Amino acid sequence: MKPKPQQPKEKSNPTQDRYNIFVSQGILMASKIAPTIAGKASVDTLGNALFGIVTKVEDGGLKHGVKFDLNLMMKGSQEILAFLIDRTGVDVEQMGEEGIKSVVGIAVGKYLQSAIKSGKMTEQQVIELAQQAQAQAPEESPHEDEGLMAPPAQAPPDQMEVQNG
Repeated sequence: MKPKPQQPKEKSNPTQDRYNIFVSQGILMASKIAPTIAGKASVDTLGNALFGIVTKVEDGGLKHGVKFDLNLMMKGSQEILAFLIDRTGVDVEQMGEEGIKSVVGIAVGKYLQSAIKSGKMTEQQVIELAQQAQAQAPEESPHEDEGLMAPPAQAPPDQMEVQNG
């Protein structure tokens, strides 16, 4: 009997894998938070919720040996925020683009303050990061998101589990 030929293994993309983990875990947490703020979700409430989710996912990843870089977390946070907005019933048109930017600004501001306080980043690193962000803002760069794609279709958030990797 001839041995069966092995199926070619799918190439793994570690960055995409980390992105999928980040978004999946963020959506899982957002699905638990959304019912508690539905109907009363303001810019501040959403910003604080997004900050809390990002921080918990980042900390959980570190406990499992997974480090998420800032670009990955920013990109993934957009998907998590979209899910959170959808599940809380926020009227996106009423909130407007400026409102959504404010939500992100609150979350990013709290994240950076926390990073400085905890020693993850220095004030100088935060200043440099802000300067880089300002320099990149006017131009739409196709490589800005490092080719990260939305995670593949997933089980409902209540059926997800923490992934190691």
